[in-house]
Amino acid sequence: MTGRQGGRPPASIRSAFEQKSVDGRMCMICPSCGRAISDRPKRLSMHYDNCPALKRSRTSNDGTDTESDDVSIASDQQSLPGPSGSTSRSRPRQQHITNWTFRTSDRLKEELDLKVAKFFYSKNISFNTSESAHFKDLVSSLRPGYDPPNRKAIAGRLLDQTYDKMKAEMREALAKTSEVTLVQDGWSDVSNSPVIAHTIHAPGGGTFFLNSKWVEDMPKTAENCALLAEEAIEEARSQYGVKVTGLVTDNAKNMQNMRRIINQRHPEIAVWGCASHLLNLVGSAVTPSDIMKYVVAVHKWYRNHHNAGAWLAQKEGTVRPQLPAETRWNSQVDTLKSFIRNRQAYVAISAEHEPEMDETVTQRVNSLGLYRSIQDLVCQLEPIAEGVDRLQSDSATLADTVAVFQDLLDNQALAPHHATLERRKSQAVTSLHLAAYLVHPRYMGQNLTTEEFDEAMAQFKEDLHPQITKFHGQLPPFPSSFFSAGMKQLPPTEWWCGAAQRPGVSKELGDAAMSLLSKPPSSASIERTFSSFGLVQTKLRNRLGHATAEKLVFCYRMLQGTAAEDDDE
Repeated sequence: MTGRQGGRPPASIRSAFEQKSVDGRMCMICPSCGRAISDRPKRLSMHYDNCPALKRSRTSNDGTDTESDDVSIASDQQSLPGPSGSTSRSRPRQQHITNWTFRTSDRLKEELDLKVAKFFYSKNISFNTSESAHFKDLVSSLRPGYDPPNRKAIAGRLLDQTYDKMKAEMREALAKTSEVTLVQDGWSDVSNSPVIAHTIHAPGGGTFFLNSKWVEDMPKTAENCALLAEEAIEEARSQYGVKVTGLVTDNAKNMQNMRRIINQRHPEIAVWGCASHLLNLVGSAVTPSDIMKYVVAVHKWYRNHHNAGAWLAQKEGTVRPQLPAETRWNSQVDTLKSFIRNRQAYVAISAEHEPEMDETVTQRVNSLGLYRSIQDLVCQLEPIAEGVDRLQSDSATLADTVAVFQDLLDNQALAPHHATLERRKSQAVTSLHLAAYLVHPRYMGQNLTTEEFDEAMAQFKEDLHPQITKFHGQLPPFPSSFFSAGMKQLPPTEWWCGAAQRPGVSKELGDAAMSLLSKPPSSASIERTFSSFGLVQTKLRNRLGHATAEKLVFCYRMLQGTAAEDDDE
């Protein structure tokens, strides 16, 4: 019988070396360098790969520098004997068990827990969902072996961690600016508890939720509101390193008095009322109460009678009848527009279902005079509604307030209401608004009266007046290219940021203009925050504590990108 009798065959790496006895011990000799090496395959393979003389020998033999040829590769794979002692297949190296399992370390689990929690906060999902069998099954399918956080962790430890991280991000975002505008307003939560909240508006249109205070034991007086505003001013300074230079509120009587108190105690802080609120009051004054009463009666009948609501829904192109609300801006024009859009369907339904219809409702929807009055009224209200929407944008400036009121006063459809517009303009437009309008690169103080122009110029130091005059004349040192149509479409703060870097343009004037043009004309940002409160603290989640609700709203707003997805609210 020939050949090897059982056992593991010798490693093929041995064929590259010579076997000799050295001092009575069998060794392998390198044919290139003559070094004696242990006959273990691992040592032979290491020498074969690293011996310089052997490398040169291989290079001279085949013309290439082959550092890992068939011999060294074969040394990593042990041959298995075949049926007759031959090597018919290779045995692969044993793989680690972790290659076949999902391993979730403590650190990875913490990261995953925070990601799950952020998803809950950003989409305002009930904490109990985390303990749903279907949710756990979904997570297990995505990441076997991972156990998602329970509702207590999401409502406690993870919420605190996310809240701290979001505050750090807000601090980082506000580090780019030195001054902000404070916005204050109040509302009642789902439990009818009074809340006073504050947001801060940064240059560039960014708005951030600052804090909220539940004030069940504190009357909402001007003095108490001023104290809360002062606390918010200090919080903005100490926690975020920004200086409050402006304060805007709604136009309730106590808020007007509060602004006077702040102006007396802090003359360096400019104060003004919400222009969108005042413009919405113009819309209410323009709307005749009898017309609105007729429209509301028709809409309530369709909303309160199931059959009528179903008939209306079956008509193509109809919308749900709207009702006016004092707390929702532009609700008057929305109500009238829904009547106009549904009117044809109203007439058809009255004819098709005459026995079931209310006689008064039928008369009103068939009244051609009422329909034409509503159309004329919408023509008057639409420019007001557009002005409200324009001023409640986060990118709006104080200068836009002056521009909107001037456009409305020039509108011939609103000529009968000029007295109302002038009265509300006097309440909405201050010297600060006029100064912002004066240095806005798109408006440049157009159509200001002599008194308004002088009032605006008085807001600037006298040594800046010559440059303001050159700005209006589009003269050097202001480049002519800065007054092109495209450049004027830039945000005004960006325009002045570029202009202030030009030689000869006063940096002091640029800073003053950017400060004026970074202030919002309305308190709409706080209204959007209250909408977020309404989404978070619902009737189904009325057991949320005040601190938890505040943290959830803060995280919700920050995770949405401050003002993003407001349209969904």
